[in-house]
Amino acid sequence: MIRRDGAGARGLNTAATLWCSAALGLLAAADGLLVALLGTLPVLTVHLALHPVARLLNHAPAAGTDPDAVRAAVILKNEHRAETHMRTLLLHSPWPPTG
Repeated sequence: MIRRDGAGARGLNTAATLWCSAALGLLAAADGLLVALLGTLPVLTVHLALHPVARLLNHAPAAGTDPDAVRAAVILKNEHRAETHMRTLLLHSPWPPTG
């Protein structure tokens, strides 16, 4: 699964390995077992060799440097009977706020 994480993405290494594994499995199923076995070695080598590099690249940017990051906290104190109305207002409020 490839997930968006701010300005970057996570899971690309795993996704690439899964696609390569699927391709090798199809190759083996299509009577290309020897080629599939030979193809497994470079896939594993690249995955294991680039894993430390991927971990370095996946570090999130320093706080306050990602323009896509939005953090908000809302604390509401209300009477129980107004809870449904407050939830409706929150769910239908425009985000980000305009004005």
